[in-house]
Amino acid sequence: MTNDGDAPIEVPLEPKQEILLLALAANADRGVSMYELVVAVYASTETALYKRSVESLVSRLRATLRAHVAADIEVVPRARGSFYTATLSVDHVDALRFLRIAEHLLTNWAAIGKAERHELVRQALSEWRDNPVRVYEGACAVAAEVFRRYTSALAELGHRYGQLLLDEERYEEANQFLDRLLELLPAHSGIHHLREQLALRRANPTQRAASAEPAATFLGEPAVQELCDRLMRSRFLPLDALSVTAHNLDRIHLVDRVAPDHEVTIDVASEQPGGSGANTIAALARLGAAVAVAGVVTDDPEGRALVAHLGDGGVNCENVLALPASEGSRSGHSIVFTDPRGVRSIYVHPGVNELLAATLEATPGALPKLEDAIRHSRIVHFTSFTSPAELALQEHLTSVLSEETALSLNPGALYASLGLDRLGPILSRVNILVLYEQNLRELIDNSAAPSGGTEGSGIRSNLSRLYAWKEMNGYDQPMVTLVKRYRSELESEHRPEYLTLASGRYGLEEIIGTQARIGVRNQAPVKDSTGAGDGMAAALHFGLLRGASLAECADLAFLLATLISDHVGARAGQPTMDDLAVAWQRHFPGVAEPACLTPAAPGGPRPYPGTGCR
Repeated sequence: MTNDGDAPIEVPLEPKQEILLLALAANADRGVSMYELVVAVYASTETALYKRSVESLVSRLRATLRAHVAADIEVVPRARGSFYTATLSVDHVDALRFLRIAEHLLTNWAAIGKAERHELVRQALSEWRDNPVRVYEGACAVAAEVFRRYTSALAELGHRYGQLLLDEERYEEANQFLDRLLELLPAHSGIHHLREQLALRRANPTQRAASAEPAATFLGEPAVQELCDRLMRSRFLPLDALSVTAHNLDRIHLVDRVAPDHEVTIDVASEQPGGSGANTIAALARLGAAVAVAGVVTDDPEGRALVAHLGDGGVNCENVLALPASEGSRSGHSIVFTDPRGVRSIYVHPGVNELLAATLEATPGALPKLEDAIRHSRIVHFTSFTSPAELALQEHLTSVLSEETALSLNPGALYASLGLDRLGPILSRVNILVLYEQNLRELIDNSAAPSGGTEGSGIRSNLSRLYAWKEMNGYDQPMVTLVKRYRSELESEHRPEYLTLASGRYGLEEIIGTQARIGVRNQAPVKDSTGAGDGMAAALHFGLLRGASLAECADLAFLLATLISDHVGARAGQPTMDDLAVAWQRHFPGVAEPACLTPAAPGGPRPYPGTGCR
């Protein structure tokens, strides 16, 4: 630390005091609440339990600051409780100098000359090397947010500068720069892609134009980058994802073929927990995320089993309401017929799922409690309901989202039939959209989406129309879309792609299909494809939470869908992180695991520290 204009002063601080100081310095303009300090220092949301400890820590830090530098910590009373502010500028904390230089450079990138860019980049990297942020093991939340800001700025700055060196064909300088950058961000896929571009250009300079267009890279996808930055900024929130979803007990029949006018015999149904959003959340919980669900069941054996399965899997079920069992009410359930081609026929009895909105309104404190949980979630995931009241509820919940929360939607067949325009109040805020190709066609056809022109009615044309509709209506949220094809359609040689991912903010920016190595493997028979699409949604959420590129998200989605389809039911085959690593080696032999599946070296820098995906 320094006094203004003075030489640096070594200030003896305890590890928790350093975390506290970083939290206060990073938020000097607004102050930090007791809740945020408890989360930052103790990685807990139990404010009452740690309040005295934080107050004692603040007192000791205040005494240390007063003894060594001209700084203090003030307590500012506000309507929502006291906030703590530090009377020191970011100049007092050496590590924050890098951020100031980087943010200035990024803000004025287009306005300043190349020579000044080069000089500022060198200065920023020098500050990073000399004054790295120290985030102690076990620290998260606000302290991790400070680290996130540095890493994000460094990554974006490094990408812009590295691309500049490549465009100017300064390959030797680019090689040295990327070596240094990879020392600071060894697991960042976007920087590795720049390295691959450099190797391609050196090997074949005439292919510069082609190699300059990445298949899919995090830093080459502005909407993906913006969304991942948002998810990193919300890292202090206690929930990685929360889903407002129907809860159903699936009765699954395995048959030889699902087809019209086709007669088959069936065995006793296999009863499995279900509900689209609940399946997605359960998959994220298996991967170590901090997750929750909302919904309603009946207090009967089926309803209790649905809640118990989620709770046993580590899902927070505090916002799942239970109605008294009666002759006229029962938990939702569905009858599913599925064949080895992955073709299904699903018949849903919504049960009390249609009473969620009314139950929230009738239960004292239930709706405010759900709203509070939504404000404290990094991703909020909506799935379809059969009743208009639940759609209206989701529209209301959309209005209470925080700016840093990403909204996800799996419209299913029920909401797809309503069309884009009817879903506008939700789609205007959606950042992640997951659906089948048939649902995408229905959304487009039942809307005022612009014409696809000469591109026909294929998936890429419909994606272009989707993003054109979004732009036409002034919806400027970054959005990633995953479109899954039914496995039965893959038998056509002209439709080899299992899934397609697209991204954009002010229109369609990037679109990719599954990688070539996936296509052949996807023709094998499946046991039951129930929940495969929900697993893909979980894979996309997981990838974005961990800063993965579109291509990496596509690989993860394929893996989860494959593992889930090898079992009966939506959740029996949901993998853990270890399972994913094993599956990666089996399906992609010789291909390095993506950074989002590779644990960071102990004590080494991580691109996304403090994540809820543990």
